[in-house]
Amino acid sequence: MNANFFKLLVARININFADSLFYVICMWSIYQISGNELLTGLAGALFSIPEIISIFWGPIVDKYDKKKLLLICCLLEIIFMFIMTLVMAKFNNVYILLFSIPFISCVSNLTYPIENSFLLEIVSKDKMIKANSVMEAAYTGMDLILNGLSGFLLSIFSISVIMGQSTVFYIFALLLVLFIVNYKSNTLLDHKDYNQSTKYIDDFKIGMEYIFKNKILILLCPLVLVNLFNAILTVGLPIFVSESGITSFGYGGILTLRGIGYLVGTIFSERIANKYKIGKLLVMAYIIIGGIWIVIASFGSQFLILEIILFIFSNFFNGVINVIYGTYFQIVPPENMVARVYTINMTLVTLAMPAGSILGGILAKMFGGTFTLLIYGVMIFVLAVVMFFLKPIRNLGYLENLNNGK
Repeated sequence: MNANFFKLLVARININFADSLFYVICMWSIYQISGNELLTGLAGALFSIPEIISIFWGPIVDKYDKKKLLLICCLLEIIFMFIMTLVMAKFNNVYILLFSIPFISCVSNLTYPIENSFLLEIVSKDKMIKANSVMEAAYTGMDLILNGLSGFLLSIFSISVIMGQSTVFYIFALLLVLFIVNYKSNTLLDHKDYNQSTKYIDDFKIGMEYIFKNKILILLCPLVLVNLFNAILTVGLPIFVSESGITSFGYGGILTLRGIGYLVGTIFSERIANKYKIGKLLVMAYIIIGGIWIVIASFGSQFLILEIILFIFSNFFNGVINVIYGTYFQIVPPENMVARVYTINMTLVTLAMPAGSILGGILAKMFGGTFTLLIYGVMIFVLAVVMFFLKPIRNLGYLENLNNGK
């Protein structure tokens, strides 16, 4: 790994930390100030809208210089957050917070496809598994730390002070990106055969056609389904915990265990990905994940030590396969198409999650949390079996051997 990679990594950590602080501030403060569940729900919806429309960012990211785009995003986040710091210091108003969410969240959301594409310009393809593994481990580690710090920060600092802290994190990110040098730019404008007068809509259509006529679709469909299923789990898990007589402290412990499992999975993902072919690894991982949740739902909290181990292992494999998915969608498309692939994937995955949440709520209301978790485990297991019998997936080779759709 080179110096540019670590600058981008630390910049991403700073942006992620600032974004997460802003999310926690808004979700907590809006309910505390207003006491209105609908406004809190509206805040959550406003945070998710930029992910749904992220499909439209791809052509822009692919066309222009990634460093310049990332610097512009960081600068906009600094300006927005600094203004909010000053405003919230004088007006502790829910509607001002709600108004700010789409702007800050939209810019923040744009940084992800930029960084995802920029990574290919500063790291060679044979190092992408390791780079993504380090990135995922860093994100997860920071999320674990933030989960522990967020309550503490909210208890001792005002909204405006925490927003001021977020502004500082964005400034650090901007400075780090500014010092990324000697990278190989690979934009659409850099290609001699690219018509610079090509309209945005044409670049967008080319990206959509590539997705649906290439091997990208082979893994995109399972990924969308898995995220739909995971939304069912997210709804069913707290209900299962309550039915099992576990306290809110215990629920927090379960989430922490899953976070640790995911973190360890990302750390070992490179070693595992180099040892097994993608198709076999994904099938094996989903069989294990499905089996684990079937066991958890079947035995409840009767065997505490076993349950703790299973919670960790269930997300260990999620950590591994998420790194594999991320790397696959980076190295298979041409480099000047990566952002469009990333944003289309993000939008489809995001659209699947509300459907999964609604389905999870219906299942939990009709049959309870335990049965919902059982259904989740069965669906993941069935998906693994279906993937095994699909030859295009089963025959996918080693991740390091894939490049440019070959």
